[in-house]
Amino acid sequence: MQNEPENPDASQQYAAAKAARSTGHNVPLALEGYRKLIASNPDIDEAAYSRMQIYSIANALIPRHGAARRLHRSSACLLQTTQRHQLAMNFKATNQYRNSLEDSE
Repeated sequence: MQNEPENPDASQQYAAAKAARSTGHNVPLALEGYRKLIASNPDIDEAAYSRMQIYSIANALIPRHGAARRLHRSSACLLQTTQRHQLAMNFKATNQYRNSLEDSE
């Protein structure tokens, strides 16, 4: 005797949601399928798998706070470096201009 799924309809819902994400790359449709499955049958294995899939999608799509902070810091650092470089170039140009004025006198 083979193990039959507890709820064949839930298995089909889970398979459809997983296919929407995997083959169709339709994340909103997959999330909706997982959500409906969890709402209709919260205590079955497919609902637990659906929760794991939702968690996995959220981790993939939502940047982690630390990573976002590091990205912001590196962007700010790059901007500061660029501004410092620009200031140094302006200072050098100003000094060269002053020196040329002094040399012409």
